[in-house]
Amino acid sequence: MRHNTLTNVTTTFGITNRDAVKRKETIEMTDHSFISLPGFTLLITESENNDTAVRRYAGTEQDIVFHRLEYVRCDERFDELKALQRKARGSAAAYGEKITMAVDMSEWIGHENEDLFTITAKFLCDMNGQWSYVFTVGSHTRDEALGLFGVLMKYMSGRIVYDDTFTSTEALAGYIEENSTDSDAAALLAGMLMQDEMKELRTYPSVKRICREMLLSSDKDKITLEEVSAYLVCEDSLPGFIDMKLSQEYAYKARSFIRYESEENTVA
Repeated sequence: MRHNTLTNVTTTFGITNRDAVKRKETIEMTDHSFISLPGFTLLITESENNDTAVRRYAGTEQDIVFHRLEYVRCDERFDELKALQRKARGSAAAYGEKITMAVDMSEWIGHENEDLFTITAKFLCDMNGQWSYVFTVGSHTRDEALGLFGVLMKYMSGRIVYDDTFTSTEALAGYIEENSTDSDAAALLAGMLMQDEMKELRTYPSVKRICREMLLSSDKDKITLEEVSAYLVCEDSLPGFIDMKLSQEYAYKARSFIRYESEENTVA
């Protein structure tokens, strides 16, 4: 669910529970004149791999230019802005519509008050007529990124968008459902993936791979608890490779749920 007003720069998406919005502290704009300035979105995922999150937010049809803005000390050669321009020129949209630039600024967290970052922010503002922006900060939290957000807001209007897919079990289950999975199977898989042992699998590519592998091993067009149970007992499955004991535990939970549903249907 999205929550967005002109006076609120924090947006949440990928949420299936309305109460989840209330858990996100909002940041109020103090100067409404920013609304008329060039804009950007700061996408918070608390995950290192943000490419899929950017595509989900910006739209997969768009030609998106991805760039990691490397941190450079003030006494070193700074070529990052030239690198951005080169990538933009190589974009399919370079001679057409406005280019969406997805810029990973994670290396600048804690360095946002340095002169080179101010120069970068001014340059991005100047280029906003040709480029639109989705900025990411890797695994950094929203609170850790507020300093960087504040500097960018001096030159452009902006908002913070929070993708809680991998911090909320319900949001993760919702994403798994998008990958041809029924609700019961998605809820069980999300519960397993939210365990500490499965932290490294909480990425978009990993979740898509898990769902794809289950579909390929089944003759159905939708993943159910049966497919989950069969998949999680395999040692060569992604979860099994990470933690076979936990994977088997959730396979047992899937089978238990299947038996329970079978008994309920028999009684009915």
